Amino acid sequence: MQTHKIEIKPNNKQTTFLLKSCGTRRFSYNMALDLWNKEYLAGNKPNMLSVKKIINATKPKWAYDVSKCCVDCGVMDLGKGFNNYFKNPKHFKHPTFKRKGEKDSFRLDNEKFHITGNKLKIAKMKTPLKLTEELRFEGKMMNCTISRRANK
Repeated sequence: MQTHKIEIKPNNKQTTFLLKSCGTRRFSYNMALDLWNKEYLAGNKPNMLSVKKIINATKPKWAYDVSKCCVDCGVMDLGKGFNNYFKNPKHFKHPTFKRKGEKDSFRLDNEKFHITGNKLKIAKMKTPLKLTEELRFEGKMMNCTISRRANK
């Protein structure tokens, strides 16, 4: 497995879309954590799939403006966080709520994005994003993580 880390150059509308996507992922993560904690305190044994069903049934209308992967990856990341915590509580902390602007990111699976040359096309985004360079390696891309570092 190899990773590319390439800077993107979004325009104002694309930046707004990317920030909405990060916000949707953070919202789903926090909502899932809240549901998980409530279920656990009620004496139930919550899992990622049961929480994901509730979130998909109750997500707000603005969550449909971005790719569905944003909601799904927030719930999956929480499930992974709890699995790590239960396997090794000395090494991993209990999952906590995410705050706006801290490590903003979202992930897309291989069906929700496409790269051609130095353009990245994301599902539900009208125009492709400009990449600062082309891909350096050959192979099948399994997922794409878009993260904000230093406001870029």
